[in-house]
Amino acid sequence: MKSRLLRAFLILVLLLPLSCVGPAQSDRLVVLATVLPQADMVRQVGGDNVEVIVMVPPGQDPHTYQLGISQMVKVSQAKAYFILGSGLDFERTSLEKIKAQNREMFIFNTSEGIEIEGNDPHIWLSVTNAKVMVQNICDGLKKIDSDNADYYQSNCDRYLDEIQTLDDYIRDKFDGVDENKQYFLVYHPALGYFASEYGLTQLAIEEEGKDPGFDRVRIIEEARAHDIDYVFVEPWLDPSKARVIVSELGAEIKVLDPLPESYIEGMKDITDLIHEELAS
Repeated sequence: MKSRLLRAFLILVLLLPLSCVGPAQSDRLVVLATVLPQADMVRQVGGDNVEVIVMVPPGQDPHTYQLGISQMVKVSQAKAYFILGSGLDFERTSLEKIKAQNREMFIFNTSEGIEIEGNDPHIWLSVTNAKVMVQNICDGLKKIDSDNADYYQSNCDRYLDEIQTLDDYIRDKFDGVDENKQYFLVYHPALGYFASEYGLTQLAIEEEGKDPGFDRVRIIEEARAHDIDYVFVEPWLDPSKARVIVSELGAEIKVLDPLPESYIEGMKDITDLIHEELAS
């Protein structure tokens, strides 16, 4: 009798942790997002109800990354794909393949309602645009999972408040910056929306994905005119690409990540990095 009770007790102890782990992974909605900061937005709104798969992995250039075969398994399981819809090269080359892999998948354009400026796909680097993206994500999740609409809207409202706090933080940083110190130099022109929103001017070495060639003289003269002695480069950029201009300008390379895994913390990092250079 005692041995049977002991066995029953041991079985109960072993099974108890399984009853406390919450919903199984397979019970969550599998959804896709193109880049890391956008995926973070989906997680913030979707909460525990979603499993978010990012299509452009960390450390990869979204302008050159090619869809991996292993990713297609997750594509086939996805309920929805939240695309940027802003002309990013990855989506231009891979979206039709992704759609063909899962024709039942919902496609939601997170840039709906956003004005794309100068063929610049980096819409998430504007906080104003981010607010629109988050609401579009919320609307999409409510469409595919209407039973949890209130949950998604509550998460959305909370996250929009956090983004507004971020906006206040950035504006406070750049408020009163001297007019001649509002210029910063980047290799790849990813920060146009950010600059426009906060009264700054982005100078870019690369233009339409191409090195400047003979135009580098103009860029160097403009950078010198504004006392710029640094170049912001993305983490995945081969430093040798910027070396010629950097050496001619006598500049220092500063790494700036426009694809942060945490949108709010990443935008603060971008703000602090640019502000530090403008204030020096």
